[in-house]
Order: sequence, then C-alpha cells, then structure tokens
Amino acid sequence: MPYFPFFANIENMPCLVVGGGQVALRKIEKLLDFSPIIKVVALEACGEIKKLAKRGMIILFERASSSLPLLQRGTCALAFQQAEKALPLLLT
Repeated sequence: MPYFPFFANIENMPCLVVGGGQVALRKIEKLLDFSPIIKVVALEACGEIKKLAKRGMIILFERASSSLPLLQRGTCALAFQQAEKALPLLLT
C-alpha cells in the first residue's frame, strides 16, 4: 500500500483522533510533539488516553457522537485500531 506523505504545520490547529486504544494512543503521543489541539472521540478510551485528558493535554469525548461537525471545521482525522468499530462514531 503506498503512503501519501503529509507535511503541515499543525501547531495550535485542531486535530481529531477517532478511537481510544493503543493505536490511537501512539498517534496522540506523536502529535503532542507538534502542539495541535487534539480532540479524541472514542466509545471507550484506554487509561493512558484518559490520563492525558485529565492533565489537559487532549480533549476527550468518550461516547458515540458525530465527529462530522469537527471535521467540517478543518480538523485533521486520524487513527483507529479497528475500522468497523470506528465507523459508527463517524456516522452517528
């Protein structure tokens, strides 16, 4: 599978991570180095992601809710471990 390289200044830019597992955590940890405003939408987030939210490093929406309004505001979408579990989050 070919990968598209994406280079952008994301400092202070909204960034959406869909999912709350280990894959999402790895993406979040990499993103934090670049100082975006990270919003996470997940049915259930792992303990490490919850800790990041409690420390104010990310904004966590731990529920099934529509992420489409977040995307319509120019947000970057990333990361989920199992697409079949993440897709309902995007479509509700």
